[in-house]
Amino acid sequence: MDRSRVAEFALSLVLPEDRAAAVVGDFLEEAGKRGGFWFWSSVVRTVASRVVNDFRERPFAMMGVGIVGFLRNVAFMIPPLAGLFILSHFRGHYLGEPVMVNVAPSGTPPRMELMWQIDSAVNILWAAWLFGCGRWAARKMAGMELAAAVATGAMGWIAFFAWAIYLRLSGGGAVAHPGVVAWHDLPLIMGAVWARYVTLKSEGRKPLAQG
Repeated sequence: MDRSRVAEFALSLVLPEDRAAAVVGDFLEEAGKRGGFWFWSSVVRTVASRVVNDFRERPFAMMGVGIVGFLRNVAFMIPPLAGLFILSHFRGHYLGEPVMVNVAPSGTPPRMELMWQIDSAVNILWAAWLFGCGRWAARKMAGMELAAAVATGAMGWIAFFAWAIYLRLSGGGAVAHPGVVAWHDLPLIMGAVWARYVTLKSEGRKPLAQG
């Protein structure tokens, strides 16, 4: 696929499509002198700067979407976490331990234990929910879809670091590694990107289509 079409779609996430096309044209002209790395780094910088600008234009709206999105995610996780809590105590273990307990018959292949399957199913369901949450945030902030998803993800990170600080100060248990938490942002962002793509299609545009 032509790199100009990919870059144009990336910029159309944060700019009107005609403006995105014009910016890509300028970048392509300059890339002939500066190279491909400059071209793609310019695209990324432009997207990031527009997201920051969206936050500056409507800070309270972004904060509201982020808080509500975070609370929706917390509410969604309560039932499965409660189920794991009950199951773990029913088996005489603490929360989280059942994932590592082999409850399958002897000779069962690795990762075929019941709790591994339950854990995998919960993670798939969680990823699907985050994708939907990204679409929800995008609908709340039309024209600022990507920034809305970033706001929702940022609230999750704020809660994560607040909890980590609390555990450190209170001498409590360990908190999940940031790398484990980071993957949650991917389906969230992809949901917002998909929502923007659908919006462009509904307006008669042809994102990523060959010219």
